[in-house]
Amino acid sequence: AELLMIPMHTDNMFPDDPALLGAILSLMALSGMLGALTTGLMRSWPQQATLYAAWVVYGRALASFALLERQATILLAAVALGYSGAIVDTLLMVMMQRAVSGRHRAKLLGLMSIVFNFGDVTSLWMTALVASAFGYPAVFLLAAAITLFIAGSGLWLTRQEVARASP
Repeated sequence: AELLMIPMHTDNMFPDDPALLGAILSLMALSGMLGALTTGLMRSWPQQATLYAAWVVYGRALASFALLERQATILLAAVALGYSGAIVDTLLMVMMQRAVSGRHRAKLLGLMSIVFNFGDVTSLWMTALVASAFGYPAVFLLAAAITLFIAGSGLWLTRQEVARASP
């Protein structure tokens, strides 16, 4: 939804303002760098809870692209999308590298590359199907629903782990 649909949706909503897409992508890139920097500054923060909280923000930002119509609010959604997306990406990599020993880290990164590339191809195909059947906003809402489901499940599992660990 993010890579293909934001340009198409933006062009569809604001055909007379091509500079808006550049502003959206620039804000996403800048806020992405700030999100990665924020993640790099984490030391003793609860990384797992932060990961799922960032997914909640990311899911809501995706949904907002389908629901918002004003340029200013769309730009704010782009900032939230870039910032939270960078936190999710960075934390996933850090947590996986900590969980896997040094000998198996290269194998894990290779497997992740295969899974992510397969996921990209599959999601592009599904994005095309949903967009052609239901329109651009449906893609954002479906992606947001999937993201929020994953985030909610992760937060629920984290809460269960904490409840089991505490007496």
